[in-house]
Amino acid sequence: MRLLMAALWISAAFGQTAERVFHFERLTDAAGFQEVASALQTIADVKNVSLDAAQGALTVSGTDDRIAVAEWLFPRLDHTGGGPGQHYRVSQGGDADDDVVQVLYLGKTASAAEMEELVSQISVGFELAHVAPIHSAKALAMRDTGEIMVLAAWLVGQLDTRPAPEPYEFRLAANRTPAVRVFHLANTATSQALDEIAFAIQFIADSSRVFRFHEAKAITMRGAESQVALAEWLVSALDKPPAAKPAMLSQHADPYWFGDKTEARVFYLPAATTEGLQNLAGKLRGIAQPPPAVFSCSGPKAVAWRGTREQTAAAEQLVRGQQ
Repeated sequence: MRLLMAALWISAAFGQTAERVFHFERLTDAAGFQEVASALQTIADVKNVSLDAAQGALTVSGTDDRIAVAEWLFPRLDHTGGGPGQHYRVSQGGDADDDVVQVLYLGKTASAAEMEELVSQISVGFELAHVAPIHSAKALAMRDTGEIMVLAAWLVGQLDTRPAPEPYEFRLAANRTPAVRVFHLANTATSQALDEIAFAIQFIADSSRVFRFHEAKAITMRGAESQVALAEWLVSALDKPPAAKPAMLSQHADPYWFGDKTEARVFYLPAATTEGLQNLAGKLRGIAQPPPAVFSCSGPKAVAWRGTREQTAAAEQLVRGQQ
């Protein structure tokens, strides 16, 4: 009797196991079936999944709470035609830390490569382990806290909407890197030029969380408020139309003072070649050890710089010598 009672108590504590069979009605390709099956495993945490692609049937088994998530999730992934995002609150407290499942449908993001670029921003930028793309449905399924789900929906809206809606910045509560900013480049025409500006932000603002989304000509950054402010200054200095750039052979933008007493500059060299800009950047790095932060951008024909006041004075003198 004691063993029976213990077994009943364990069953009640950990949830009953149930089985559910889902039938695909809208998706028709085997790849889409497999993506939905993987999404149920990842997002609903249903481990026992059996796919019969020939019959368009998906069988899952798990505890009642996980089956409930799978039942909500499946029809929103077996879907075509887009629509507004939807969410399911697994825990019902209503707080930002609650466990939330969300499905977002994409409009402008069309190719598999673009979807993977978007997934990378969401998963790497915000440590979101539970995200699954469904290419056939042009949908993203994800699971995390309520605050992160709001952030993910905002970010997708920024990158998948043309033109992107304001605001362009999102603040996370109680986080060491609370500021998230999307920069939409208006005067940068090529993917290479966008990549160069992104790398300049990464080096000069000392941030590893800088992401590019080429289709929208956008750069996303997450960091401390001072890092994002420096990135905003860099974008304003590097994403300029040709007529707005200084006519002098070398010129620095208004100095930006960083919190650690270093200074940032952007040196414009309108007549320089890509090789010439790279050579100058190499010379600037050799000014001191350890080397200051330097990156050349061939699109705006500029070199971005960050160093101490003494290093910056030497850098300005070296750049003037290139005239």
